[in-house]
Amino acid sequence: MSTQPWIEHAELLGEKVLLRPVTTADKDAAFALIHGREAITDWLVWDGPESPEDLKSYYGAWPQRGEREPGFDYQFAVVDRADGQFSGTIALRYVGHEFSGDVGYWLAEEKWGRGLMTEAVGLVLWLAFEQTAAVLVHAECFAGNEGSRIVLERNGFEPEPAGDRVVEKKGRPIAAHFHVLSRGAWEGRGRPGAPRELQVPPGGGGPGPRVGLCRPGGVWRGAGVGRVGPGGGGGARPTAGPCWGQSPECSASGGSPRAGGRHARRGRNLPASVDLA
Repeated sequence: MSTQPWIEHAELLGEKVLLRPVTTADKDAAFALIHGREAITDWLVWDGPESPEDLKSYYGAWPQRGEREPGFDYQFAVVDRADGQFSGTIALRYVGHEFSGDVGYWLAEEKWGRGLMTEAVGLVLWLAFEQTAAVLVHAECFAGNEGSRIVLERNGFEPEPAGDRVVEKKGRPIAAHFHVLSRGAWEGRGRPGAPRELQVPPGGGGPGPRVGLCRPGGVWRGAGVGRVGPGGGGGARPTAGPCWGQSPECSASGGSPRAGGRHARRGRNLPASVDLA
């Protein structure tokens, strides 16, 4: 059973991107953007889908609950606010390593160089630390993937050589570099990445289901959740700080949840981060 606060639904609005849960309706758009695009798939652990149906099961549930191991995975569509188009995905994954999330992402080639994924990663980190009680978030990128390395560094990730590994890609070995960001390091940067709007509907969930519509510095409008200040923890209460969106039973910023080991387990053979500053 999962002991980590989890989210039934979330949409995060940034300056450049909207993050919303992926659905099976996104599979055709995603396939068109990634299939046969070696500039993207060369930087992923997998080689991309062979048909839109390959994405159907992965996009069919949100969040995805671990079948044999505790935790939830959250896969977001990255929507470019400039044209409203589906432009890629970003995932925050906890299955098999609760409280220690990993992030992976890809973005359509024509969208590179505009800061879309830099902002998307920042939004997901805010969600991880402020909404799901993460104590650590990690990511991998292949050697030579400078775009992804820059995205991670801009969001405060640091290399952790002890976590580096070698994977096989198209029959040849390639180094996958491990990067980490702790809650303390993220807080030391001023808790960046808060969305302009965060929407999560009533209902659902295990510990800490989210409710209402939040604007940073604003008030939750929803079922019994008031403004919650920094440090949150033991329940919704009036403060002068921004709203972090914790439910009364959630202790997202309090306590000391275990990360499950030094970096926790990486989990399955998941996509490494791909390009995109």
